Amino acid sequence: MHISRAEPKHIKQLITLFRAFYPKHDIFHQEIPKISHYLSLQARQNQFLVVQEASENNEVQVTAAAIIIKTGESVDKNHTRWKFRHFAFSNETAGLALLKECEQYVHQQSKTAKIELNIAESEAQLNFYKEHGYHKEATLRNHYRWGETCFVLGKSLKQKVSRN
Repeated sequence: MHISRAEPKHIKQLITLFRAFYPKHDIFHQEIPKISHYLSLQARQNQFLVVQEASENNEVQVTAAAIIIKTGESVDKNHTRWKFRHFAFSNETAGLALLKECEQYVHQQSKTAKIELNIAESEAQLNFYKEHGYHKEATLRNHYRWGETCFVLGKSLKQKVSRN
């Protein structure tokens, strides 16, 4: 398993991963050139990580991906706010490895941090996030699609104080 920044060579596999993971997502069910442009832009503007694993026939496949977006910070820069966007995985091992890597990246940016992500009720991964310390903090009705509820999940991180 290898985690790195998303590159142009990953776009085709990312489209496949996101389309499978988000069966109702507005972005990932558009025409491929539009999705490709969107993902390329995200890779240039944000921290966009991918997990790659070798398949049974030794082909390297993207098995997880997420975009980490800084949404704000305190004036003294000791506290930052982040959003994980399009967090997707084809297996929980890759998902957990990516989640830990994303959290580690955020944790290194400031003394304290708040991470949020949105998950539609139609997505099956709610328990995955709860098992790893995320809590339901808000409910948004009719958020992505009419008649569908979206949950805002959050997790707070604080750097440990070293005692010498």
